[in-house]
Amino acid sequence: MVPGWPSADAFGRARASCSWLILAVGVAYAGVRLRPRVGDALLVGFGVGVLIIALATGMQMLA
Repeated sequence: MVPGWPSADAFGRARASCSWLILAVGVAYAGVRLRPRVGDALLVGFGVGVLIIALATGMQMLA
């Protein structure tokens, strides 16, 4: 087990893959809608993805 990474159980794997999926969706959305230039699109997309992941993680911690 790697420190800081989710455990190897099914819930941990699903949570990790869901986080990467949300990050990828943020990148794709920014590329299509927010900015026409690739560099800005990636920057905004990663920012949106990270904010969504942080929000989802915070909500899980409160539950």
